[in-house]
Amino acid sequence: MCKSWSKIPKKEKPVPESKPILDGKPVSESKPIFENKPLSGGKEGLKEIIPILQETLSHVERLVDGASRNGTFIGIFKKCLIEKAETFSFLDPFAGEFEYQDGVIRFSGEVGEKEFAKVFSNVWAPP
Repeated sequence: MCKSWSKIPKKEKPVPESKPILDGKPVSESKPIFENKPLSGGKEGLKEIIPILQETLSHVERLVDGASRNGTFIGIFKKCLIEKAETFSFLDPFAGEFEYQDGVIRFSGEVGEKEFAKVFSNVWAPP
């Protein structure tokens, strides 16, 4: 896990209940959210994976900020991206290739979907 995640301030309020949502509608518990099919390559693969990661980050942001205070998630997330920028250069804030803000991912880099997805497993993983 990124070192910064261990510094999340705790609140004494319950974490808000999170319901899975897809396109504004609750997701049926009986249907899998993800189909078991290979991603397409290159930019097409990113078009498939970015909405999934965007939804995941948005849920995590609501949970973290709900359990602490607003803005906690984004501050710590940005610190983690900086920590991982040595391995994944497109995360460097000065490169301007990746941005997550207000629940939206903006990405203009030239990596494939596998490397892009690997970033998020590495952001949560120990340094």
